[in-house]
Amino acid sequence: LTFSPDGDYLYFTRAQPGTTVSALYKISSLGGDPVHIKDGVYSAVTFSPDNRQMAYIGVDFARSERQVTVARVDGSDARILRAGKRPELLFSDPAWSPDGKFIAIGLGRPSATGYHGQPVLIPVGGGKERSLGPPERWTSVLSVAWTPDSSGVYLVGPTPGITTAVDIWLVPLSGGEPRQITRDVSTVYSGLTLTADGKAMLSVKQEVIAGLFLMDAAGAASVREISSQGNNYTGVLGLGWTPEGKIVYTGRSDAAIELWLRDTDENSNARRLTNDNAMIVSPELAAAGNRVWFSSNRGSGVFHVWWMNLPGGDLRQVTSGKGE
Repeated sequence: LTFSPDGDYLYFTRAQPGTTVSALYKISSLGGDPVHIKDGVYSAVTFSPDNRQMAYIGVDFARSERQVTVARVDGSDARILRAGKRPELLFSDPAWSPDGKFIAIGLGRPSATGYHGQPVLIPVGGGKERSLGPPERWTSVLSVAWTPDSSGVYLVGPTPGITTAVDIWLVPLSGGEPRQITRDVSTVYSGLTLTADGKAMLSVKQEVIAGLFLMDAAGAASVREISSQGNNYTGVLGLGWTPEGKIVYTGRSDAAIELWLRDTDENSNARRLTNDNAMIVSPELAAAGNRVWFSSNRGSGVFHVWWMNLPGGDLRQVTSGKGE
C-alpha cells in the first residue's frame, strides 16, 4: 500500500485472478472502484518528489531478473533502472529520495560469511550505485525509508548477535556509523514509513507467542497444552518425534534459538541439546531416531547443515557452502 503524495489516492498491488501476474491499482481515499494502472508491478510503488513518476520492482520471469523500474504515474514510459538476479537478493520495496536524486533498496549479496544486506542507492539520472553502512552489519535489509532532507536512510534489519530481533536503524549518507533506533531483543519490526516532516514513523511490531500442544490423530477435541505459551519461539522453527515418543524442537534461549528435548508430560523438564548462542532451524530426525539433522549458523555465522547424536553429543558439520 502507498498513498499518493497529496493523500487523495491509495495505490496497491494485487494478484490477477487465476494468474501469477501482480498488477498495480489505485483507489480514491474516499472509496469507490479501483482503477487498473499497470500489470507486472511486484512491490509497493514510490513517487518522485514532483509526483510525475513512480518506481517499483518488476520481474522478468524468462530472465529470472528482478528489475527496479521507473515509469510515469499512469504506468507509461517504463524504463528499467537496475536489473539483478540470484545469488543477489532484493529484500525491500524501493524508496525515492526527497531530493529526487536516488532510489534506495535493500539488497543482499552472498559472501564468505553468508548473506549480508545493505541499503543501496541507485542514481535516477544514471551513474554508479552506492552501498551504505558496514557491509556485514545486517543479514538483510527488509525496509527502507528516507529522512526528509535526504541525509540518511532508515532501515529495518536483523540485530547483529540477536537471532530473535529485527530493529530499526538510521544510516547517514555521510558515511558515519549507523544508529540503532529500537532495541527490542525479542521483537521483529516489519515495514517502515515516515510522516512528511520526519517527526514520526510507523512500523509493525511483531512478537511470536508459541507453545507445544498435543492432540489425537482422530480429531482436535483431545487437544491439550504441554508447554506454557510465551515469546519463546517454542517449536516455531521445527520439531519432530523420536521413536521413544519424545519431542525434539527449536526454542529460544536468551538471544539464540537452540535445540531442546522433552517428554509429552505437562510437567516434563525440557533438556537443552545445544548451547551455541546461534540459530537452529528445520530439525529432522533420522528414521532410527538416534540422530537429528538441522541447519545452524553456529560458529561462523553462515548457515550449514549439521547433525547431532541423540540424546545429545557428537555434533558434526555436514556442509560447508555459502549457506545451506
